[in-house]
Amino acid sequence: MYARIRGIDGFYQQTKTNVQAGTKLDASVFDMEYVRYARQMDDNVGQIWENLEPGTLLMCVSSQGDTMKATLLLDKKKESKANNTDDWTPANEKELAAAVDRARQNIGFFAVRI
Repeated sequence: MYARIRGIDGFYQQTKTNVQAGTKLDASVFDMEYVRYARQMDDNVGQIWENLEPGTLLMCVSSQGDTMKATLLLDKKKESKANNTDDWTPANEKELAAAVDRARQNIGFFAVRI
């Protein structure tokens, strides 16, 4: 069985749209919304777990790590280049490199229902 976590995907698209529109994101609101979607995902996986037959393997694997921050920073870099502004700094470049490294990592969880 394969499933996408649509809540997280929708949150990412909404965040990207707000950033592209120039809307200033409040970090606390961003964190609260992300936590809300993460809890919803946890509840969904919990319901699947509770309904598994004994001896069933549950595998949850991401195809990559968190790509949202890397994508948002890359968009900011492209926008800075396109507008010929000086708001892209070496510190931003370092932050982008770290975000790309994190995005290249994947995570996984395996469990057998007893």
